Parts: sequence; C-alpha cells; structure tokens
Amino acid sequence: MKNKKFSRVLSFILVMATVATLAISCKDKTPEEPVQEPDPNMYDLTGFKIVRDAASDSNVAQATADIKRAIKDIIGLDATVSLDVDTEAGAKEILVGETNRPESESTLAYLKKTYEENSYAIRIGNDKIVIVGTDDNATERAIYEFINTYVKASSSGSSLNIAAGQQIVAPYDRKNIITTSSGVEIHVDIAKQMYSQGFSVMEDKHGNKVILNSASYPSVTELRYQSDPKNNGKLIATMSLNVDYINMATEPGGGTVMMSSDRGKTWEMLSRPWETKFPKLSSVGSMAHIYELPVQIGDMPAGTLLYSYNAVNYDHPDGGNGQSILAVWRSYDCGLNWEEYVIIDEARGIKQGIWEPFMIYSEEDGYLYCFYSDDSDPDHDQKISYKRSKDGVNWEGEGGKIGTGTGKDVEPVDVVAIDKFKYRPGMPVITKMGNGEYFLVYEQFGDWTGCPIYYKKTRDLSDWGDVSDIGTLIKAKTGEVLSSSPACVWLDVGGECGTLIVTAKQGSNKGYMLVSFDYGETWEKIDNPLVGQPIITNGSGNDRVGYSPAFWLSTDGKTVYYLNSINDARNPTETRVMGFARLTIYGPKSYDGKDK
Repeated sequence: MKNKKFSRVLSFILVMATVATLAISCKDKTPEEPVQEPDPNMYDLTGFKIVRDAASDSNVAQATADIKRAIKDIIGLDATVSLDVDTEAGAKEILVGETNRPESESTLAYLKKTYEENSYAIRIGNDKIVIVGTDDNATERAIYEFINTYVKASSSGSSLNIAAGQQIVAPYDRKNIITTSSGVEIHVDIAKQMYSQGFSVMEDKHGNKVILNSASYPSVTELRYQSDPKNNGKLIATMSLNVDYINMATEPGGGTVMMSSDRGKTWEMLSRPWETKFPKLSSVGSMAHIYELPVQIGDMPAGTLLYSYNAVNYDHPDGGNGQSILAVWRSYDCGLNWEEYVIIDEARGIKQGIWEPFMIYSEEDGYLYCFYSDDSDPDHDQKISYKRSKDGVNWEGEGGKIGTGTGKDVEPVDVVAIDKFKYRPGMPVITKMGNGEYFLVYEQFGDWTGCPIYYKKTRDLSDWGDVSDIGTLIKAKTGEVLSSSPACVWLDVGGECGTLIVTAKQGSNKGYMLVSFDYGETWEKIDNPLVGQPIITNGSGNDRVGYSPAFWLSTDGKTVYYLNSINDARNPTETRVMGFARLTIYGPKSYDGKDK
C-alpha cells in the first residue's frame, strides 16, 4: 500500500511538472511568423546557368554577356555562361539562341510556323527559360526584351519578376525600322490602307452595303475589359466617311464602326450609327471618339463602348446658325449595336458649335471626362472645355452644377481659354505618362501662320492651372514643328521617362513625327510611317490628307496602333482613304548596368 501511494504521488508530481514546463515554454515562446506564400509573379533563378548557341554571332554573344551582368547587378546572382556544344543539358538553364536543347528547337519551330521569319520568343517554363529568334538579329532583340521586361529588382533577391507574363512572342522585321538618336527602335510592322477606295463593296452586320470613299477623323481602341475574354485584343475603329450607298434610300456620310480580329491586318465593317434624338442633324459621327470603359460607370459595366460625336444641322433653321450637339452612343456588344443615350452639350450650329470630343477616365477622382472644342462662349472665338460624370448620364460642369436633358443648361469647365478673342485652341487629345502627369495636346490658331501644336500637363484632370496660358509649343531641337489636328501617346519603353509620340496633319504630309524621352521637355524628329501628300481638287476637301490622326497603346505596352488619312494608292492625286500602321517600340539594344 505504501509503494502504491508513493507511486501515485510521484506520478502526480511528474504530471504537474510537465504541465508547468509546458505552460512556461508556451508563455515564453515567440509566436511563429506567418507562413509567407510564394509570390506567383516571382521566378527563382538560384542555380540557373546561361547556355548560348555556339553558332550565334558576336552581337548575340555580347547580348548574352549583358544577361549575365544584368542578373548579377539587379538580382544578385552570378550565373555561369557556356556554349551548348560544351555542356550537357542541365535542370536549370537559360537557353539563348538556337541551342541544341529540345526546348529551343520546339520554340523555334513554333516561330517559323507562326511567323515564318523575322520574329522572336521568350518562354519561361519549369526550370527552362528559352530566348530565341528566327535569326541572330531577332535573338539579340529578344535578349534585351528579356532584360528590360523580366530582370527587375524585387523583394526576393534571387528572383525574376514575371508579372508581365511567362511568354512573349513578337515579330521583329528589320526592313522597316525607325531608329532614334538614343537607340530606341520603332518597328513598322504594318503600314497599309484599311480598304480600297471606290473599288470594293463593304457590308456591315446589319446589311448596309456601301462603297467607301474619302475618310477623316479616325479613332481606335483595343478591347481589354470585355467579360468574354475572346473579344479582348480586338481593335475597334471609327471614322467619318463619305460613302456611296447601294440600294439604300438614305443620305451618305457619317460615322462607321470597323473591327479587326488580327491586330490590324484585315478590317470588317460592323455598324453605322445614325442620329435618333435629333434626326434632322446631318454629319452624324463626324469628329467621333471611341472609348472603352475601364471600370463600371453608373449602370454601364467595364467594357462598355462609348461613341461620342458631333452632329450639326447645316440647314440653318433658325435663320442662319443651325444647331450642334455633342452626343454619346453606347454599345454592350463590342460595337455591333448602339444606343444613343445622352447629349452632353448643345450649341448653335456652325458659328457657335461644339466639336471634337475626347473621353478619358480618371483613376484619381473616379470621373469620366469629356474634353471638347467649344465655340459657344461669346468671350472666346474657341476654347477647350470639359464636362465630367460619375454615372455617364448626368454631366457636371462649371461650379459642380449637374446638367439635365441635353446638358445645355450647364456651362463647361475651361481648360484652355486664351484672353485674345481670335485665338482658337482646339482638337484636344490626352495621354497619361508614367510620372503621373496627363499630357494634353491641341492645335492653336492665332496671329501667326499655320496652326501649331501646343501642350499642357497636369496631375489632376479637373485642374489645368491658368486657363489663359497658351501652353508650350512643341518644337524639335532641329526646328521642326507640327501643325493642325494632333494626336499623342505615351508608353513605358525607351528609357527612364518612356517614349512620348506626337503627330499632326502638317508633319504627316512632310513625312515626320516628333518624339520625346523626357516627358515633353525636348523633342526629336523621326520618320512618319503614314505619309500623305496634300490634295486639293475642286474644293472637295481632299486637302485634309493627314488630318486628325489617332493613336492607341496596346495592352502589351509596346505596340502602338496608328490611324491617319492618306492618299489612295490607286489614285493618289485625287482621293484619300484611311491608313493603318502597327508600330512596335523597343528600347536600345544595350544594358546600361542600372537597376531597372
């Protein structure tokens, strides 16, 4: 009995001691750090070796050395470089050029099947990274695209940043390259007429058959916010056309909506919106702008297409001045069907009209803005103004007042309104730059010859500073200026400040555009891929070759779509048609050793 009692006491003491120890250890123990989930945008390069095609040229060899330097400088890893014929295949390799590895061979076979020639690919797979082109020149370009796109500093020091995606496949045509003084390359992948004027019949999806003649006022966007992913990547373009109808009792002219499913190689006509709220207004679709909503605005989901345009009554029903409206249509099916749903502003005809809308959404304040040229202010021959909306239906003007009906009861907000009455700033176009600034270009009639292009910058679309300030003239270091109907686009390629491109009518006709690599502080002249000589034929208006061009930046961040009116290749002395160019912009083919 004594032994059993002793055992029970001893057991109790041991249990309590254990509990106390556990309690102490739990109390003193530092809470475990939360488990860090791997970043899906990071790709660990630890242990990778660089393997180059032994038959590649000296440029590829130098570029391969730049991969090694970039990985060491930016990521902190010192990767070895060897030739494919000197090493056995390993588990972790960066394969450069047409190596003897099956991953290089299969990627190159895909390129040759897809593009035949002049192309490259970057593929990041399980323990293999393939960088290859259809020739050494394309491989060299692929190498610097790899460095500039993926080799970037990250919180995980041994990793590539693959947020841009794990595959890049792109054309690289050496035949049509515009090279800037800084080494930035602008590749002209396509430069062509969108259609043949007067020689072919086009039919839209509603059965309207037309023969397309002269065109102007283009606008273009690449779909990227559609709920059905198969529609993203399609191009939607609008333009004002003179047409010949076939078996239709309706007046010619007006806007046309076109679509391309192959990045601009071919185009088809979708629809032709017609004025419904003011049926007597002609010139429907003139000066139109196409815009895809990036977010939901009111009851309109992201991906809704907005088609804003100017319509005018040239019959002068009020005794000599007519009527002018700035209207908006919307489409929920990628431009096939349209509903005219709001009038942003209304003015009096030709002498007091409203023109040239341009829409843009502000992430900073959540407003949808519509900028336009405004002739209706008696204190200014013309000015640039805006209205803005939270729901796309009710548009806010001066003093925060929200308009009703046709919007003519609300004064717009001034953006550029010069004190001298005869000054006419107009045709506004805006792009947002990488430093957070919005860049506004516009033409400026005044007491000088021509219609030079000026710009203003702001970080707040609602505040452009002193509206009476004329702005800054865009002028190249070598003296060239642009004139009449500008367009601009900024992209994050080409250096620390990216690339800013501006074109206009006068410049297009002379074969040049202007680019800036410092957010517009200085400018350089480059070749224009859509050149058209001015045409004047019996006052027909064909002198508007090169008039009112349009840019749009693709989702890949380096492809620019460019529309402009050009001379018809079959009848260049008498007619103009719409031209299309697809441009790919590449940074200099060098690694400067800086942390990108």
